[in-house]
Amino acid sequence: MTEDATAPAAPEPAEVEAAARADRNVRRFWISTVVLTPVLGVMLFWIAGTVAWPGAWIFLAIFWIAAIVGGLVIPRDLAAERGGIPDGIATYDKVIAPLLARILPLATFVVAGLDRRHGWSEDVGAATVALGLLVTAAGTALLVWAMASNRFFSGFMRIQTDRGHAVVDTGPYARVRHPGYTGLLLYTIGTPLALGSLWAVIPSAVIVIVVVLRTVLEDRALHEGLEGYSAYAERVRSKLVPGVW
Repeated sequence: MTEDATAPAAPEPAEVEAAARADRNVRRFWISTVVLTPVLGVMLFWIAGTVAWPGAWIFLAIFWIAAIVGGLVIPRDLAAERGGIPDGIATYDKVIAPLLARILPLATFVVAGLDRRHGWSEDVGAATVALGLLVTAAGTALLVWAMASNRFFSGFMRIQTDRGHAVVDTGPYARVRHPGYTGLLLYTIGTPLALGSLWAVIPSAVIVIVVVLRTVLEDRALHEGLEGYSAYAERVRSKLVPGVW
């Protein structure tokens, strides 16, 4: 019996391994997306010593909704990218990325929880908390929009030659070059207000400084390494804030 010439060729071992790795990364992405908020909530309320914290409940709900919606709207290959640690990460981002993703946000939540427990801040008032929640919601919405518009929205700075990295100039990228960081700044500024903690402004201010630094470094790297980015930067002049910077 002759072999069917029309039968598809068996995938190469490297392709099989790449597909399996992508599947693992997608699973990791979804596990972290679904599990992170409850873990964060337990930590916040445990440090605060109380669950009678309305601002924290609303803040966590915003955080979780944004995470789930973000996970649903981004392409599968981006979920795979964000679920693992890829090759080719910029040297500076090996330090900055963990600071922004884990260390500094955790510091903000720990300080806010301790502030709630010990009453370090005076009552900031319901209007301030509501403003913080609105700013946080706006920031997370912009983050989700940026992720949905940019299939190269990696958690690390790298030129993604393995994924056909190209300039994106649609959605919020038509107004600013780094809208994800704009959203992160709004979220960061709103967080201490939403949690009613003036002391949490300190680690949040450090996050703002690091985000601005990362924006400068990433913009420079994209100018140097991504084809078409310099022309895009000529069209879209603002890095973070339209008409300002």
